[in-house]
Amino acid sequence: MTSVIATGAPARIDLTLLHARQAAFERDLARLTVRGGLPAGGWQRFTYFLRVHHQAERTMLWPIVREKAPALDVLVEQLENERIGLVALLDGVEAALAGGVPEKIRRQAERLAGALAAHHRHEEALARAGYGVLSRREREEFRWEPRRLLGFGGTALYYPWLLDGATEEVQHAVMAPEPWPIRMLCRTIWHRRYVTYIESLSARGPRDR
Repeated sequence: MTSVIATGAPARIDLTLLHARQAAFERDLARLTVRGGLPAGGWQRFTYFLRVHHQAERTMLWPIVREKAPALDVLVEQLENERIGLVALLDGVEAALAGGVPEKIRRQAERLAGALAAHHRHEEALARAGYGVLSRREREEFRWEPRRLLGFGGTALYYPWLLDGATEEVQHAVMAPEPWPIRMLCRTIWHRRYVTYIESLSARGPRDR
């Protein structure tokens, strides 16, 4: 999805990656709510990728928006406060998973899902209002920051997780800007490994503790 934002000159803003990332987080929480658990390692991946995403925002996006668009400072501050609140909700799910009571897991997951959905709406509001103040280089640096933080091994897990359940159109739009070696690895190796791993766990039921 794209949006045109006027900031002196029109800027074409592609929100496909933002929406794909939000959908991946919401997908995992929906699975957690319905099943009372995720495949082994699923919760750890969810929390790790969420932390990396928020770190990229805090270091590469929010400071630039604050400097170039002071009027958006209130929205950035709201997002930061929500991020802090999400940490407590993540701890709640963690404790519920450790306890192993499905009803408690679902209840905590639903609370987290509601808060994260609201956070995502505010992220999109900031994207629509603030991406236009970023230079092309700054937008590209923000896009690549999670990959830098994840490293090669983390990136090999991240893209298959991100695109799990996504349409072919979304998969193409997300991967098209990536360097050719990354696209090739994701298509030929990383995705296949991810699918094989998930399928191998499907018969075991919820077990992420």
